[in-house]
Amino acid sequence: MTDSLTVNYRFLPDQTLRPYLWVMVTGLNGINQLILGIVDSGADKSCLPLGYISQLGYDAASLTAQPMGQAGGITNSFVASAPCDAVVPGLPNSEFQIRPTFTDGQFVLWGRDDFMHSFDVLFEQSQNRFTLTTH
Repeated sequence: MTDSLTVNYRFLPDQTLRPYLWVMVTGLNGINQLILGIVDSGADKSCLPLGYISQLGYDAASLTAQPMGQAGGITNSFVASAPCDAVVPGLPNSEFQIRPTFTDGQFVLWGRDDFMHSFDVLFEQSQNRFTLTTH
């Protein structure tokens, strides 16, 4: 059975209209966090700012350092060795896992290899909205 959720773009926090989405992420430490991120078809992986490392229960032993290419060039990143469980509030049957990459970026990005692999995503740019559909 498939379920769908349509979400309007939002002006947060940089005053640019973007496809932001709240996702409930359960860290390795078992703590649930509601995290706001951009649904980004240009991001290979879901990326979170470095501050989320300890908040989600990761430490140096559970991360692998690796260079990562991004729009501004190459940066250092830390890839999680174990995934987090996640769910999109308001979307039934939306449980999925992300293996976050932590970077010095300012925004959370929900990327293709984990987040978008779990859903069909339809961007309706002219309507400033997107729809997620479970598989």
